[in-house]
Amino acid sequence: MRVLTPGLVGLMFLFACSSTPSDRDGAVSDATSDSATTDGGTTPDGSTADGTATDGTTTDGTATSDGSTADGPVSPPGFTTEPGFTVTGSLVHGGSVTIKHTAGGLGSRPHPLPWLWDLVSAQYLNGVDQKAYAGVGDGQPVTTAVWTNQNLYQGWDLPEHKFKYTTSRPLRHPRATAQYGNYAKSPTDPKPYSKLAFPKWPSAWGTQTNARMYLSWWQRLNGATPGYPQDAQGNGGEDKPLRFGDSFSAGLGMFDITVAGLTVNTVGFGNVKAWGSLPDPKAAWHRIELFIDRTVGIADMYVDGKLRLGTAWSVNKNDLFEFRPKAQYLYASPAVAGTELDTASWKNVTVHWLGFDDGGMTTKFAPGRNVEVSEIYLDVSRARVELSSAATWQHRPDAVRTSEVQGRLTAWSASTVQFQLHQGAFGSLAGLYLWVITDAGQALKVGRFAP
Repeated sequence: MRVLTPGLVGLMFLFACSSTPSDRDGAVSDATSDSATTDGGTTPDGSTADGTATDGTTTDGTATSDGSTADGPVSPPGFTTEPGFTVTGSLVHGGSVTIKHTAGGLGSRPHPLPWLWDLVSAQYLNGVDQKAYAGVGDGQPVTTAVWTNQNLYQGWDLPEHKFKYTTSRPLRHPRATAQYGNYAKSPTDPKPYSKLAFPKWPSAWGTQTNARMYLSWWQRLNGATPGYPQDAQGNGGEDKPLRFGDSFSAGLGMFDITVAGLTVNTVGFGNVKAWGSLPDPKAAWHRIELFIDRTVGIADMYVDGKLRLGTAWSVNKNDLFEFRPKAQYLYASPAVAGTELDTASWKNVTVHWLGFDDGGMTTKFAPGRNVEVSEIYLDVSRARVELSSAATWQHRPDAVRTSEVQGRLTAWSASTVQFQLHQGAFGSLAGLYLWVITDAGQALKVGRFAP
């Protein structure tokens, strides 16, 4: 069963990069281009076999508990910092880390801690673990303590449409102890809905009136129907992992976002804009990121670190566009008219659901499909810390970047950021880079782990 919002047109459009746009990545105020800093001074290599430092000791091993000496803080052995930065703490998975910037260039955040960091095994809402699934066993449907509304649409509250608290299936990486999963009973079992709906808003923040939202999550579709398949005519492209909109809106809201496409109420072309498809016969895990600024009119989407460009093929399939005002395009050239977001009536922006909706094509396109979701990071700011394979941070369709967001922020100021290190699926920290992304979208390279 599929429910449509009045005026929402379910047209999906193929991702195309056949033309060669000019290289203008990030030359705008709200997102930087390859803003990597130059490599700075090094510390002696005291790394372990996997390239990680086990504590905060200095080169002579006489450090205080926070890794400082009489001359001030130094980075732990095995980590090279960029000029202006110092890093102290335990650079291992789960270790407490402090980043300091001498010039105070880390910017601010609307709130010191993220809205939500959902590891499934724990859910940190404004830094406080909700323990939402205490007592929920492996394979049981999750509760609505954090994702609050499973009854918005008819049938959503049925067990087959709910994600299950999953511990016994293969998880995304060895450090994960649980994930969201909804699994087909057989290769012919249809999988119409798998949804986490309306995340809880931190009561300490007051009334929800956020104009911005940054969302990152890992998702995999496997089983008899992996990925987001389409037939020759593009049918099936409405397989949607996310729908977002105003929490005050009735019905399904204004937006459909999917790895296969996005339709949105825009100025100019109407509901005929979309991001492209992502066929995935190997059923791999993909990191999907979305940044929304409804006031400015920005909706940037990244899959595995690559900026996704849209097309409007019902008008001109060769027009590559970005959901941005023309003057603030990151990459596509020439800027295409009529791609601004129209959200003037919104009071805020939130997640209507996250997971899987096959767009009414269940029987034909999604039998036997398994849906898995892991590590969800949600905030009203882009300001965050990332562990990454990338030596430069690019906002481009051909960017090469595998990253793990550091969701356990514990403090943030213009000069200091504190967090607990999340290694994610990286088998080793050796050779990886630590980045700070500011609220303005500027990417600052903090340093590198020894190879």
